[in-house]
Amino acid sequence: MATSYERVLEAAKRYSRDLRLQELPRDTSGRQHAQCSCPAHDGDGGTSLHITYDQSDGKTMLHCFGAEHCDAASIAGALGLKIIDPFDQQSGPQGHADYSGYNSYSCDSRLTAADLAAIRHANVTNAPLLSRNETTTITPAYTENSAEIRQQYEMPEPYLEPLALGRSPMFAAICAAIAVQPNTGLLHGTCPNCGAADSLTVLYSPLESATLLRCSTCQADDVLNALNAPATLARSNGYEAMIYDSERGTAYEYVDGLIVRRSPTKRISQSGNTAGKHPLWMAADAKRAVASGKPVYLIEGEKDAGTLRALGYAAVTASGGGGNFAAKLDLDSACLALSGADVVAIMDKDDTGTRWKEQVAQTLTPFVRSLTFIQAAGEAHDASDAAMSGLEFEILPSESSQPESELKTELTPRAYSLTRLADVEPERPLWLWPGHIPKGKIVLIDGDPATGKSTLALDIAAHVTTGAAWPDGSAGCEPANVLLLTAEDGLADTVSPRIRAAQGDASKMFALSEVFKDGKEVAIRSPTHCHR
Repeated sequence: MATSYERVLEAAKRYSRDLRLQELPRDTSGRQHAQCSCPAHDGDGGTSLHITYDQSDGKTMLHCFGAEHCDAASIAGALGLKIIDPFDQQSGPQGHADYSGYNSYSCDSRLTAADLAAIRHANVTNAPLLSRNETTTITPAYTENSAEIRQQYEMPEPYLEPLALGRSPMFAAICAAIAVQPNTGLLHGTCPNCGAADSLTVLYSPLESATLLRCSTCQADDVLNALNAPATLARSNGYEAMIYDSERGTAYEYVDGLIVRRSPTKRISQSGNTAGKHPLWMAADAKRAVASGKPVYLIEGEKDAGTLRALGYAAVTASGGGGNFAAKLDLDSACLALSGADVVAIMDKDDTGTRWKEQVAQTLTPFVRSLTFIQAAGEAHDASDAAMSGLEFEILPSESSQPESELKTELTPRAYSLTRLADVEPERPLWLWPGHIPKGKIVLIDGDPATGKSTLALDIAAHVTTGAAWPDGSAGCEPANVLLLTAEDGLADTVSPRIRAAQGDASKMFALSEVFKDGKEVAIRSPTHCHR
Protein backbone atom coordinates (compact mmCIF):
# COMPACT_ATOMS: atom_id res chain seq x y z
CA MET A 1 0.00 0.00 0.00
CA ALA A 2 1.33 3.45 -0.90
CA THR A 3 2.34 5.73 1.94
CA SER A 4 0.79 9.18 2.31
CA TYR A 5 4.13 10.66 1.20
CA GLU A 6 3.99 8.72 -2.05
CA ARG A 7 0.38 9.82 -2.62
CA VAL A 8 1.29 13.47 -2.17
CA LEU A 9 4.30 13.27 -4.50
CA GLU A 10 2.25 11.48 -7.13
CA ALA A 11 -0.42 14.20 -6.92
CA ALA A 12 2.27 16.87 -7.35
CA LYS A 13 3.61 15.09 -10.43
CA ARG A 14 0.11 14.89 -11.95
CA TYR A 15 -0.62 18.58 -11.38
CA SER A 16 -1.64 20.60 -14.44
CA ARG A 17 1.62 22.58 -14.47
CA ASP A 18 5.18 21.69 -13.57
CA LEU A 19 5.59 22.25 -9.82
CA ARG A 20 9.35 21.69 -9.97
CA LEU A 21 9.09 18.79 -7.57
CA GLN A 22 12.38 17.73 -6.04
CA GLU A 23 13.11 15.22 -3.30
CA LEU A 24 15.64 16.22 -0.66
CA PRO A 25 17.93 14.17 1.55
CA ARG A 26 16.46 12.59 4.65
CA ASP A 27 17.19 14.48 7.86
CA THR A 28 19.02 13.02 10.84
CA SER A 29 15.73 11.76 12.31
CA GLY A 30 14.95 9.76 9.18
CA ARG A 31 12.16 12.01 7.93
CA GLN A 32 11.72 12.26 4.17
CA HIS A 33 11.56 15.67 2.54
CA ALA A 34 10.58 17.18 -0.81
CA GLN A 35 9.95 20.67 -2.10
CA CYS A 36 7.99 22.17 -5.00
CA SER A 37 6.00 25.21 -6.06
CA CYS A 38 2.86 25.65 -4.01
CA PRO A 39 -0.34 24.96 -6.00
CA ALA A 40 -2.54 26.80 -3.48
CA HIS A 41 -1.46 30.35 -4.27
CA ASP A 42 -0.70 32.23 -7.48
CA GLY A 43 2.69 33.45 -8.60
CA ASP A 44 4.88 30.90 -6.85
CA GLY A 45 7.80 30.69 -9.24
CA GLY A 46 10.03 29.13 -6.61
CA THR A 47 9.73 26.12 -4.32
CA SER A 48 7.98 27.47 -1.23
CA LEU A 49 6.06 24.26 -0.42
CA HIS A 50 7.90 21.79 1.80
CA ILE A 51 6.62 18.23 2.10
CA THR A 52 7.74 16.18 5.11
CA TYR A 53 6.96 12.52 5.83
CA ASP A 54 7.29 11.23 9.39
CA GLN A 55 6.83 7.48 9.32
CA SER A 56 6.55 7.28 13.11
CA ASP A 57 3.43 9.47 13.04
CA GLY A 58 2.15 7.97 9.79
CA LYS A 59 1.40 11.29 8.14
CA THR A 60 2.76 13.70 5.56
CA MET A 61 3.04 17.33 6.59
CA LEU A 62 2.60 20.25 4.19
CA HIS A 63 4.05 23.67 4.96
CA CYS A 64 4.10 26.66 2.58
CA PHE A 65 6.56 29.44 3.37
CA GLY A 66 5.36 31.61 0.50
CA ALA A 67 1.85 32.79 1.43
CA GLU A 68 0.04 33.36 4.69
CA HIS A 69 -3.24 31.72 3.63
CA CYS A 70 -1.77 28.38 2.49
CA ASP A 71 -2.62 25.93 5.24
CA ALA A 72 -2.32 22.17 4.88
CA ALA A 73 -5.97 21.69 3.97
CA SER A 74 -5.91 24.24 1.12
CA ILE A 75 -2.69 22.74 -0.26
CA ALA A 76 -4.12 19.21 -0.20
CA GLY A 77 -7.27 20.44 -1.93
CA ALA A 78 -5.28 22.20 -4.65
CA LEU A 79 -3.45 18.93 -5.33
CA GLY A 80 -6.76 17.12 -5.73
CA LEU A 81 -6.31 15.14 -2.52
CA LYS A 82 -8.92 14.24 0.05
CA ILE A 83 -8.57 15.40 3.62
CA ILE A 84 -7.50 11.88 4.66
CA ASP A 85 -4.82 11.41 2.01
CA PRO A 86 -1.93 12.97 4.01
CA PHE A 87 -2.38 10.12 6.53
CA ASP A 88 -1.09 6.57 6.07
CA GLN A 89 -4.05 5.11 7.93
CA GLN A 90 -7.18 5.88 5.91
CA SER A 91 -9.48 5.09 8.83
CA GLY A 92 -8.38 8.21 10.69
CA PRO A 93 -5.28 9.49 12.46
CA GLN A 94 -4.48 8.09 15.85
CA GLY A 95 -6.58 9.65 18.55
CA HIS A 96 -9.21 11.03 16.16
CA ALA A 97 -12.57 9.51 15.41
CA ASP A 98 -12.82 11.42 12.14
CA TYR A 99 -11.06 14.17 10.18
CA SER A 100 -13.23 17.12 11.15
CA GLY A 101 -10.36 18.57 13.21
CA TYR A 102 -7.87 18.48 10.36
CA ASN A 103 -6.42 21.98 9.96
CA SER A 104 -3.14 23.84 9.70
CA TYR A 105 -2.54 23.64 13.44
CA SER A 106 -2.95 19.89 13.78
CA CYS A 107 -1.32 18.77 10.55
CA ASP A 108 1.14 21.40 9.40
CA SER A 109 4.80 20.63 9.80
CA ARG A 110 5.79 19.48 13.29
CA LEU A 111 9.49 19.68 12.55
CA THR A 112 11.80 21.08 15.17
CA ALA A 113 13.09 24.59 14.63
CA ALA A 114 16.49 23.13 13.75
CA ASP A 115 14.94 20.90 11.09
CA LEU A 116 13.07 23.84 9.54
CA ALA A 117 16.17 26.00 9.56
CA ALA A 118 18.23 23.29 7.88
CA ILE A 119 15.65 22.87 5.13
CA ARG A 120 15.28 26.61 4.57
CA HIS A 121 19.00 27.23 4.40
CA ALA A 122 20.02 24.16 2.40
CA ASN A 123 21.28 24.85 -1.10
CA VAL A 124 19.32 22.22 -3.01
CA THR A 125 19.48 23.70 -6.51
CA ASN A 126 21.47 20.72 -7.74
CA ALA A 127 20.35 18.19 -5.13
CA PRO A 128 20.15 14.66 -6.54
CA LEU A 129 16.90 12.75 -6.58
CA LEU A 130 17.30 10.13 -3.87
CA SER A 131 15.65 6.75 -3.61
CA ARG A 132 13.58 6.31 -0.48
CA ASN A 133 16.13 3.85 0.94
CA GLU A 134 18.98 6.35 0.98
CA THR A 135 19.79 8.25 4.18
CA THR A 136 22.03 11.28 4.57
CA THR A 137 22.33 14.47 6.61
CA ILE A 138 21.27 17.90 5.37
CA THR A 139 24.24 20.26 5.50
CA PRO A 140 23.46 23.95 4.89
CA ALA A 141 25.58 25.30 2.06
CA TYR A 142 27.41 28.62 1.91
CA THR A 143 24.80 31.12 0.74
CA GLU A 144 23.96 34.77 1.18
CA ASN A 145 22.46 33.76 4.51
CA SER A 146 25.60 32.00 5.77
CA ALA A 147 26.83 33.07 9.19
CA GLU A 148 30.28 33.81 7.72
CA ILE A 149 29.01 36.94 5.98
CA ARG A 150 26.43 38.14 8.50
CA GLN A 151 26.54 41.26 10.62
CA GLN A 152 24.26 41.65 13.59
CA TYR A 153 21.61 44.37 13.42
CA GLU A 154 21.04 46.26 16.67
CA MET A 155 17.41 47.19 17.25
CA PRO A 156 16.93 50.66 18.76
CA GLU A 157 14.95 51.22 21.92
CA PRO A 158 11.17 51.24 21.29
CA TYR A 159 10.04 54.73 20.30
CA LEU A 160 6.26 54.52 19.86
CA GLU A 161 3.76 54.39 22.69
CA PRO A 162 2.42 50.91 23.58
CA LEU A 163 -0.88 49.89 22.03
CA ALA A 164 -3.76 49.42 24.45
CA LEU A 165 -4.23 45.76 25.31
CA GLY A 166 -8.01 46.01 25.25
CA ARG A 167 -10.04 43.19 26.69
CA SER A 168 -8.72 39.74 25.79
CA PRO A 169 -9.97 36.93 28.06
CA MET A 170 -7.73 34.52 26.17
CA PHE A 171 -4.58 36.55 26.85
CA ALA A 172 -5.61 36.92 30.51
CA ALA A 173 -6.11 33.16 30.79
CA ILE A 174 -2.71 32.44 29.22
CA CYS A 175 -1.00 34.86 31.61
CA ALA A 176 -2.75 33.21 34.57
CA ALA A 177 -1.60 29.78 33.37
CA ILE A 178 2.06 30.85 33.31
CA ALA A 179 1.83 33.04 36.43
CA VAL A 180 2.56 36.48 34.92
CA GLN A 181 0.62 39.72 34.97
CA PRO A 182 -0.91 40.79 31.63
CA ASN A 183 1.08 43.68 30.20
CA THR A 184 2.37 45.15 26.96
CA GLY A 185 5.63 44.01 25.38
CA LEU A 186 7.44 40.72 25.80
CA LEU A 187 6.57 38.75 28.92
CA HIS A 188 8.48 35.76 30.30
CA GLY A 189 7.00 32.94 32.31
CA THR A 190 7.19 29.27 33.17
CA CYS A 191 6.52 26.94 30.27
CA PRO A 192 3.45 24.77 30.97
CA ASN A 193 5.02 21.90 29.01
CA CYS A 194 8.63 21.62 30.20
CA GLY A 195 8.28 23.57 33.46
CA ALA A 196 11.42 25.66 32.83
CA ALA A 197 11.22 29.05 34.51
CA ASP A 198 11.25 32.10 32.19
CA SER A 199 11.70 29.87 29.14
CA LEU A 200 8.32 30.90 27.68
CA THR A 201 8.09 34.24 25.85
CA VAL A 202 4.61 35.71 25.43
CA LEU A 203 3.43 38.76 23.50
CA TYR A 204 -0.08 40.04 22.95
CA SER A 205 -0.55 41.69 19.54
CA PRO A 206 -3.64 43.97 19.63
CA LEU A 207 -3.59 44.46 15.85
CA GLU A 208 -3.63 40.67 15.41
CA SER A 209 -6.08 40.00 18.25
CA ALA A 210 -3.83 37.12 19.19
CA THR A 211 -1.23 35.96 21.71
CA LEU A 212 2.18 34.83 20.42
CA LEU A 213 4.14 32.20 22.37
CA ARG A 214 7.55 30.59 22.12
CA CYS A 215 9.46 28.33 24.49
CA SER A 216 13.23 28.29 24.14
CA THR A 217 13.35 24.53 24.78
CA CYS A 218 10.00 23.07 23.62
CA GLN A 219 8.29 22.72 20.27
CA ALA A 220 5.54 25.26 19.69
CA ASP A 221 2.89 22.56 19.25
CA ASP A 222 3.78 21.05 22.63
CA VAL A 223 3.20 24.41 24.30
CA LEU A 224 -0.21 24.66 22.66
CA ASN A 225 -1.11 21.16 23.80
CA ALA A 226 0.00 21.89 27.37
CA LEU A 227 -2.24 24.98 27.41
CA ASN A 228 -5.16 22.96 25.97
CA ALA A 229 -5.42 25.60 23.26
CA PRO A 230 -8.53 25.12 21.09
CA ALA A 231 -7.57 23.87 17.64
CA THR A 232 -9.95 26.40 16.07
CA LEU A 233 -8.02 29.30 17.62
CA ALA A 234 -4.42 28.08 17.57
CA ARG A 235 -1.74 27.62 14.96
CA SER A 236 1.97 26.94 14.87
CA ASN A 237 4.73 27.36 12.30
CA GLY A 238 7.10 25.04 14.15
CA TYR A 239 8.98 27.95 15.74
CA GLU A 240 6.39 30.09 17.49
CA ALA A 241 2.69 29.61 18.17
CA MET A 242 -0.36 31.89 18.13
CA ILE A 243 -3.68 31.71 19.93
CA TYR A 244 -6.38 34.03 18.58
CA ASP A 245 -9.05 35.66 20.71
CA SER A 246 -11.85 34.28 18.55
CA GLU A 247 -12.49 32.17 15.47
CA ARG A 248 -13.09 35.38 13.52
CA GLY A 249 -9.35 36.02 13.61
CA THR A 250 -8.56 39.64 12.85
CA ALA A 251 -9.09 42.36 10.23
CA TYR A 252 -6.48 44.82 8.95
CA GLU A 253 -8.04 48.10 7.82
CA TYR A 254 -6.26 50.25 5.24
CA VAL A 255 -6.98 53.99 5.04
CA ASP A 256 -8.33 53.66 1.47
CA GLY A 257 -11.11 51.29 2.58
CA LEU A 258 -9.42 47.95 1.88
CA ILE A 259 -10.06 45.38 4.60
CA VAL A 260 -7.89 42.27 4.80
CA ARG A 261 -9.17 39.48 7.05
CA ARG A 262 -7.08 36.68 8.48
CA SER A 263 -8.47 33.61 10.19
CA PRO A 264 -6.68 31.46 12.77
CA THR A 265 -6.16 28.88 9.98
CA LYS A 266 -4.30 31.53 7.90
CA ARG A 267 -7.09 31.99 5.38
CA ILE A 268 -6.85 35.47 3.86
CA SER A 269 -9.78 37.35 2.34
CA GLN A 270 -10.30 40.93 1.19
CA SER A 271 -13.36 43.18 1.19
CA GLY A 272 -14.20 46.86 0.86
CA ASN A 273 -12.06 48.75 -1.64
CA THR A 274 -10.28 45.83 -3.29
CA ALA A 275 -9.66 47.48 -6.68
CA GLY A 276 -6.38 48.93 -7.84
CA LYS A 277 -3.35 49.72 -5.71
CA HIS A 278 -3.28 50.52 -2.03
CA PRO A 279 -1.27 52.61 0.43
CA LEU A 280 1.00 51.15 3.06
CA TRP A 281 -0.70 49.74 6.11
CA MET A 282 0.09 51.83 9.23
CA ALA A 283 1.66 54.62 7.16
CA ALA A 284 0.78 57.21 9.83
CA ASP A 285 3.26 55.59 12.21
CA ALA A 286 5.91 55.77 9.49
CA LYS A 287 5.44 59.53 9.12
CA ARG A 288 5.83 59.97 12.89
CA ALA A 289 9.03 57.92 12.84
CA VAL A 290 10.52 59.94 9.97
CA ALA A 291 9.70 63.21 11.73
CA SER A 292 11.55 62.06 14.86
CA GLY A 293 14.52 60.59 13.01
CA LYS A 294 13.65 56.95 13.80
CA PRO A 295 13.81 53.99 11.39
CA VAL A 296 10.73 52.62 9.68
CA TYR A 297 10.45 48.83 9.45
CA LEU A 298 9.02 47.42 6.23
CA ILE A 299 7.58 43.90 6.61
CA GLU A 300 6.20 41.35 4.13
CA GLY A 301 2.82 40.90 5.87
CA GLU A 302 0.37 42.50 8.27
CA LYS A 303 0.84 39.91 11.03
CA ASP A 304 4.55 40.59 11.37
CA ALA A 305 4.02 44.35 11.11
CA GLY A 306 1.51 44.09 13.94
CA THR A 307 4.04 42.19 16.02
CA LEU A 308 6.68 44.92 15.71
CA ARG A 309 4.09 47.63 16.40
CA ALA A 310 3.13 45.80 19.60
CA LEU A 311 6.77 46.15 20.63
CA GLY A 312 6.83 49.91 20.02
CA TYR A 313 8.24 50.22 16.50
CA ALA A 314 6.84 51.85 13.34
CA ALA A 315 6.16 48.95 10.98
CA VAL A 316 4.44 49.10 7.60
CA THR A 317 3.53 46.61 4.92
CA ALA A 318 1.84 46.47 1.52
CA SER A 319 -1.25 44.43 0.69
CA GLY A 320 -1.20 41.32 -1.46
CA GLY A 321 1.64 39.32 0.08
CA GLY A 322 5.39 39.38 -0.44
CA GLY A 323 5.38 38.57 -4.15
CA ASN A 324 3.03 41.44 -5.06
CA PHE A 325 4.80 44.39 -3.44
CA ALA A 326 5.39 46.40 -6.61
CA ALA A 327 2.10 45.43 -8.25
CA LYS A 328 -0.17 46.35 -5.32
CA LEU A 329 1.58 49.37 -3.79
CA ASP A 330 0.27 52.90 -4.39
CA LEU A 331 3.63 54.51 -5.11
CA ASP A 332 2.50 58.11 -4.58
CA SER A 333 1.21 57.45 -1.07
CA ALA A 334 4.30 55.37 -0.27
CA CYS A 335 6.50 58.28 -1.36
CA LEU A 336 4.59 60.64 0.94
CA ALA A 337 5.02 58.26 3.87
CA LEU A 338 8.64 57.23 3.33
CA SER A 339 10.41 60.14 1.60
CA GLY A 340 13.54 60.83 3.60
CA ALA A 341 13.01 57.74 5.78
CA ASP A 342 15.62 55.33 7.04
CA VAL A 343 13.87 52.13 5.97
CA VAL A 344 14.83 48.75 7.40
CA ALA A 345 13.24 45.97 5.35
CA ILE A 346 12.87 42.59 7.07
CA MET A 347 13.02 39.77 4.53
CA ASP A 348 11.51 36.33 5.14
CA LYS A 349 13.78 33.34 4.56
CA ASP A 350 12.14 31.88 1.47
CA ASP A 351 11.88 32.34 -2.30
CA THR A 352 9.06 34.85 -1.95
CA GLY A 353 11.22 36.89 0.40
CA THR A 354 13.97 37.02 -2.21
CA ARG A 355 11.55 38.34 -4.85
CA TRP A 356 10.11 40.80 -2.33
CA LYS A 357 13.59 42.12 -1.59
CA GLU A 358 14.26 42.81 -5.27
CA GLN A 359 10.94 44.63 -5.70
CA VAL A 360 11.44 46.71 -2.56
CA ALA A 361 14.93 47.79 -3.61
CA GLN A 362 13.80 48.88 -7.07
CA THR A 363 10.66 50.62 -5.80
CA LEU A 364 11.88 52.50 -2.73
CA THR A 365 15.53 53.37 -3.45
CA PRO A 366 14.72 56.55 -5.45
CA PHE A 367 13.05 58.37 -2.56
CA VAL A 368 14.02 56.89 0.81
CA ARG A 369 16.99 58.27 2.76
CA SER A 370 18.52 54.83 3.29
CA LEU A 371 17.44 51.22 2.75
CA THR A 372 18.83 48.34 4.79
CA PHE A 373 17.79 44.71 4.41
CA ILE A 374 17.86 42.41 7.42
CA GLN A 375 16.52 38.96 8.24
CA ALA A 376 15.78 36.96 11.36
CA ALA A 377 18.89 35.45 12.92
CA GLY A 378 19.55 31.77 13.52
CA GLU A 379 16.63 29.38 13.09
CA ALA A 380 13.91 32.07 13.02
CA HIS A 381 12.09 32.54 9.71
CA ASP A 382 10.42 35.95 9.84
CA ALA A 383 9.97 39.11 11.92
CA SER A 384 7.54 37.53 14.39
CA ASP A 385 9.88 34.57 14.94
CA ALA A 386 12.74 36.98 15.59
CA ALA A 387 10.63 39.10 17.93
CA MET A 388 9.82 36.05 20.03
CA SER A 389 13.50 35.13 20.33
CA GLY A 390 14.82 38.48 21.50
CA LEU A 391 14.63 40.65 18.37
CA GLU A 392 17.76 39.14 16.88
CA PHE A 393 18.36 40.17 13.26
CA GLU A 394 21.25 40.02 10.80
CA ILE A 395 22.11 42.53 8.08
CA LEU A 396 22.05 41.20 4.55
CA PRO A 397 24.88 42.34 2.27
CA SER A 398 24.08 45.05 -0.24
CA GLU A 399 23.84 43.91 -3.86
CA SER A 400 24.18 47.38 -5.35
CA SER A 401 27.41 48.41 -7.03
CA GLN A 402 26.53 52.11 -6.64
CA PRO A 403 28.02 54.08 -3.76
CA GLU A 404 25.49 54.66 -1.01
CA SER A 405 25.65 58.41 -1.63
CA GLU A 406 24.34 57.89 -5.16
CA LEU A 407 21.37 55.88 -3.92
CA LYS A 408 20.20 58.59 -1.54
CA THR A 409 18.11 61.48 -2.75
CA GLU A 410 18.96 65.00 -1.73
CA LEU A 411 16.17 65.51 0.76
CA THR A 412 15.74 67.82 3.72
CA PRO A 413 17.24 66.63 7.01
CA ARG A 414 15.19 64.52 9.34
CA ALA A 415 12.92 66.17 11.94
CA TYR A 416 12.33 69.82 11.02
CA SER A 417 13.96 73.23 10.68
CA LEU A 418 12.43 76.59 11.59
CA THR A 419 13.33 79.90 9.98
CA ARG A 420 12.39 83.18 11.63
CA LEU A 421 11.07 85.48 8.94
CA ALA A 422 12.66 88.49 10.62
CA ASP A 423 16.00 86.98 9.61
CA VAL A 424 15.06 86.66 5.94
CA GLU A 425 16.21 89.45 3.61
CA PRO A 426 13.56 90.22 0.97
CA GLU A 427 14.61 89.61 -2.64
CA ARG A 428 13.09 90.51 -5.95
CA PRO A 429 11.93 87.47 -7.96
CA LEU A 430 13.80 86.51 -11.11
CA TRP A 431 11.61 86.02 -14.16
CA LEU A 432 11.74 83.75 -17.17
CA TRP A 433 8.69 85.50 -18.62
CA PRO A 434 8.25 88.71 -16.63
CA GLY A 435 5.03 88.73 -14.68
CA HIS A 436 4.10 85.22 -15.74
CA ILE A 437 6.78 82.54 -15.18
CA PRO A 438 9.33 83.00 -12.38
CA LYS A 439 12.71 81.29 -12.60
CA GLY A 440 13.34 78.30 -10.35
CA LYS A 441 9.68 77.87 -9.37
CA ILE A 442 7.02 75.29 -10.12
CA VAL A 443 4.32 76.68 -12.42
CA LEU A 444 1.04 74.90 -13.14
CA ILE A 445 -1.04 75.39 -16.28
CA ASP A 446 -4.60 74.43 -15.37
CA GLY A 447 -7.66 74.24 -17.58
CA ASP A 448 -10.44 72.08 -18.95
CA PRO A 449 -9.65 69.38 -21.53
CA ALA A 450 -9.03 70.49 -25.13
CA THR A 451 -8.39 74.15 -24.22
CA GLY A 452 -4.79 74.22 -25.48
CA LYS A 453 -2.72 73.58 -22.34
CA SER A 454 -0.18 71.37 -24.14
CA THR A 455 0.01 73.76 -27.10
CA LEU A 456 0.69 76.69 -24.72
CA ALA A 457 3.37 74.71 -22.83
CA LEU A 458 5.16 73.83 -26.08
CA ASP A 459 4.93 77.43 -27.30
CA ILE A 460 6.61 78.59 -24.08
CA ALA A 461 9.27 75.92 -24.55
CA ALA A 462 9.85 77.12 -28.13
CA HIS A 463 10.42 80.69 -26.89
CA VAL A 464 12.97 79.42 -24.35
CA THR A 465 14.97 77.60 -27.04
CA THR A 466 15.29 80.72 -29.23
CA GLY A 467 15.11 83.60 -26.74
CA ALA A 468 12.40 85.22 -28.88
CA ALA A 469 10.26 88.01 -27.42
CA TRP A 470 7.28 86.83 -25.37
CA PRO A 471 3.73 87.15 -26.72
CA ASP A 472 3.07 90.30 -24.60
CA GLY A 473 6.10 92.04 -26.12
CA SER A 474 8.43 91.65 -23.14
CA ALA A 475 12.05 90.75 -23.84
CA GLY A 476 12.86 87.11 -24.26
CA CYS A 477 15.21 85.07 -22.07
CA GLU A 478 18.66 83.81 -22.90
CA PRO A 479 18.28 80.82 -25.29
CA ALA A 480 18.42 77.58 -23.30
CA ASN A 481 17.81 73.86 -23.57
CA VAL A 482 14.43 72.40 -22.59
CA LEU A 483 13.80 68.98 -21.04
CA LEU A 484 10.37 67.61 -21.93
CA LEU A 485 8.44 64.86 -20.12
CA THR A 486 5.32 63.78 -21.95
CA ALA A 487 3.18 60.70 -21.35
CA GLU A 488 0.38 61.37 -23.84
CA ASP A 489 1.51 63.06 -27.05
CA GLY A 490 3.67 61.34 -29.65
CA LEU A 491 7.03 62.96 -30.37
CA ALA A 492 6.89 62.49 -34.15
CA ASP A 493 3.25 63.32 -34.87
CA THR A 494 2.50 65.95 -32.21
CA VAL A 495 5.38 67.40 -30.19
CA SER A 496 7.94 67.94 -32.95
CA PRO A 497 5.45 69.53 -35.42
CA ARG A 498 4.21 71.91 -32.72
CA ILE A 499 7.73 73.04 -31.81
CA ARG A 500 8.49 73.75 -35.47
CA ALA A 501 5.18 75.57 -35.92
CA ALA A 502 6.09 77.76 -32.95
CA GLN A 503 9.46 78.45 -34.64
CA GLY A 504 11.38 76.80 -31.82
CA ASP A 505 14.91 75.41 -32.05
CA ALA A 506 14.36 71.63 -32.06
CA SER A 507 18.08 71.05 -31.47
CA LYS A 508 17.63 72.46 -27.96
CA MET A 509 14.56 70.31 -27.13
CA PHE A 510 15.15 66.96 -25.41
CA ALA A 511 12.46 64.44 -24.48
CA LEU A 512 13.19 62.15 -21.53
CA SER A 513 11.84 58.77 -22.63
CA GLU A 514 13.36 56.13 -20.36
CA VAL A 515 15.46 55.80 -17.22
CA PHE A 516 17.52 52.69 -16.51
CA LYS A 517 19.03 51.31 -13.33
CA ASP A 518 21.24 48.22 -13.37
CA GLY A 519 20.20 47.60 -16.97
CA LYS A 520 16.48 47.63 -16.17
CA GLU A 521 13.93 50.30 -17.00
CA VAL A 522 12.52 52.08 -13.95
CA ALA A 523 9.76 54.63 -13.49
CA ILE A 524 10.71 58.26 -14.11
CA ARG A 525 10.45 60.30 -10.91
CA SER A 526 11.17 63.95 -10.21
CA PRO A 527 13.35 65.21 -8.61
CA THR A 528 15.29 61.94 -8.36
CA HIS A 529 15.93 61.63 -12.11
CA CYS A 530 15.79 65.34 -13.00
CA HIS A 531 18.76 66.99 -11.29
CA ARG A 532 19.17 70.69 -11.86
